[in-house]
Amino acid sequence: MTWLGMGQDIRFALRGLRRRAGLTAVILATMAIAIGGTTAVATPA
Repeated sequence: MTWLGMGQDIRFALRGLRRRAGLTAVILATMAIAIGGTTAVATPA
């Protein structure tokens, strides 16, 4: 895979995410909660 091919793949993915804005928001919120929870558990008190 070339860098040009990777750029085209990224553009294609971003276009798909823009078309499904609601799903993208749910996915980002879920990831943020999961990362925050993992950080809270892994951080020593």
